[in-house]
Amino acid sequence: MAVDPQHARQCADHGAGRRDRPVDHEQLDNLPPGKYLVSVTADGYKIDGSHFTVASGQTTAVEATMQPYPLPLGTVRIQVFNDNIPVDGTYEVDAEQGLAGFHAVLSDVLGLVSTDYYGNPLCTRYQHSARTPRTPNGRVVFADGKPVISGQSTGCVKRRERRHRHPQPRP
Repeated sequence: MAVDPQHARQCADHGAGRRDRPVDHEQLDNLPPGKYLVSVTADGYKIDGSHFTVASGQTTAVEATMQPYPLPLGTVRIQVFNDNIPVDGTYEVDAEQGLAGFHAVLSDVLGLVSTDYYGNPLCTRYQHSARTPRTPNGRVVFADGKPVISGQSTGCVKRRERRHRHPQPRP
């Protein structure tokens, strides 16, 4: 297992036992055959890891790529729909209708998440610079070290997405 960040720690967990120790291009010997998860931590990086399987009498190479802080910002989109064409957990555009009346709650290990990266309420919209080939959505505009909130920002939008419905044949 190769770990780049200095002073990283790894933890191999196989259900019955756990090994926790510093690691740097280290080999874990005498692991019984089975499925494992190696978790890796290092200052300045988010916790990461890798799943792997050990076969009897074989050496298994494992690589865990770590993401340095700060983590890139992301977007959460929630769509509640009647999953029936086919029932597979995938939204079928123009075939499955959205459902109204749901309330979404976003939380993490510390509890309810109610603000974005900049400390503003979730769903705040920010002004963006002009679009370019390198930044197709533009960049967030800052003034005095703070992002400029768009005049169109209304917070989280509660709406029912309307899509064309295809009548389903009756059995």
